[in-house]
Amino acid sequence: NVIVRYGGNSLYSCININTSSLTISNSTVEYSAEDGIDVYNASTIITGSVVRNNNNNGIYLDSSTVATISGNTIRGNGEYAIYVDDGAINSTASISGNTISGNVYDGIRLIGGVLSVPATWVPDAPYVIGYSVTVAAGATLIIQPGVVVKFPANSRLSINGTLTADGTPEQPIVFTS
Repeated sequence: NVIVRYGGNSLYSCININTSSLTISNSTVEYSAEDGIDVYNASTIITGSVVRNNNNNGIYLDSSTVATISGNTIRGNGEYAIYVDDGAINSTASISGNTISGNVYDGIRLIGGVLSVPATWVPDAPYVIGYSVTVAAGATLIIQPGVVVKFPANSRLSINGTLTADGTPEQPIVFTS
């Protein structure tokens, strides 16, 4: 139960986690001049927290990060709720149960990379593909009913492994631009 606010500047976020392990739970991260939480080369759990009203992304994952992001409220941020850089693409396996609303982009931005672990995309918010996301041979991506996957210009999802996408009439899976 920690409140972190008004941190960061044009280079740093409220909380920067670099090459270490950290659990953030039942806390509030707000009003950063940059991203709310930046995670680089680290193993991090963010759960039951509120990440809101930060100038850029709510949570930014980069460079070999392994993160579990679950049960959070991510709202009112100036960019994406969650931004996943190509080095952290395997962290998408552990994003679930979040409430995402009121961000400039209510989505999970996947800038690209190779998904090499089993992952399940859940309908917390749209997944926005940047450039190219590839499901590697031997890996499985399960897309749950109700998920929206968005493809801006020049982006793609390549499947070399297994894709399971079984929507329902009530909750179709939508691939769109």
